[in-house]
Amino acid sequence: MRLCYVNNESGVTLAELIIALGLTSLLMVLVVTGTLFVKKYISDWSDRDKITEELAFAIQELMPQIEDSRVLDLYPDSLVCHTVTGARIRYRWDGGVLRKDDHILLRVGLKIDLLEILANPLPIDFTKDTLGSANINRGLYYLKIAISDRRGNVDTLTTVGRNRYETLKYQ
Repeated sequence: MRLCYVNNESGVTLAELIIALGLTSLLMVLVVTGTLFVKKYISDWSDRDKITEELAFAIQELMPQIEDSRVLDLYPDSLVCHTVTGARIRYRWDGGVLRKDDHILLRVGLKIDLLEILANPLPIDFTKDTLGSANINRGLYYLKIAISDRRGNVDTLTTVGRNRYETLKYQ
């Protein structure tokens, strides 16, 4: 046996081996942490996208009914739309769930934190001073919806629509 193998002159020392293992471990931790961070960011982005789609769906579901109904009955937890044909459509929201008649309209895992529908949202003094007539805002409906998911992501959308039949009564 040659003497260089006994003295370990051509190999790696224990200190070099420990430093190499430490740097490799540190590099692996950084790669795994970066991967998890990117995965969480993409998941949050996807969840927010679902909430935004649900807000758009809720607005597209409610505003045409508000605008085209012959008579609207507003309650703290529901909206009843009476159509021209005599049909009666009821929207209820309780426990974070939006229902049309008895059908649930929201995706699983999403809930409504706020659904507010107000008739004539502009103050009477504001319309008299700026628009010249107290009846100019008759038929306006203010709709505000806030939807959240299980992870705590919340998004809010506010819009104003005009009911055609109520507007025509005051012209």
